[in-house]
Amino acid sequence: MSISRRIFLRSATMVAISAAAHSKLTSVAFGQRSGGGRQSAVTGFRVPDESLSDPLTYFTQSTFSAHLNSKFRLRQGTSGGAVVTLVEVKDLAPSAHKVRAHVGSRECFSLVFSGGKQLPQDTYTIEHGALGTFKLLLVPTGKQSGVAYLEAIVNRLYS
Repeated sequence: MSISRRIFLRSATMVAISAAAHSKLTSVAFGQRSGGGRQSAVTGFRVPDESLSDPLTYFTQSTFSAHLNSKFRLRQGTSGGAVVTLVEVKDLAPSAHKVRAHVGSRECFSLVFSGGKQLPQDTYTIEHGALGTFKLLLVPTGKQSGVAYLEAIVNRLYS
């Protein structure tokens, strides 16, 4: 079978264009911009610089477990906020046999806070004497005996 030079050059050009487009689109598909951010030792992935300055990036389940039953101040916008207590840190990581070997390690846990009044779902600025200030999405999970509960889920995948 004989291939003309024209067909060979057209095919080779299409392969080169496809390869170049694939490498460019792969980074876009994973939400990465060329030149932006840097490799994080914590997550193992390329992370925007702004995220690396957030203390929550470095907090683990054991960080919060060490502050169980301590008070956290919640601020929502310019309001005075509320004071809640961290009452539970639950491990939600999937069991080892459910996680595929190529996925890497995971950390998944929930933080349960109790407070006096029912607060809406929102991203709150959290202040704590030892942990500092960070933002966290809190979701109301109900009331028991007049005490309102809020929960946050932290789900991380490390390479």
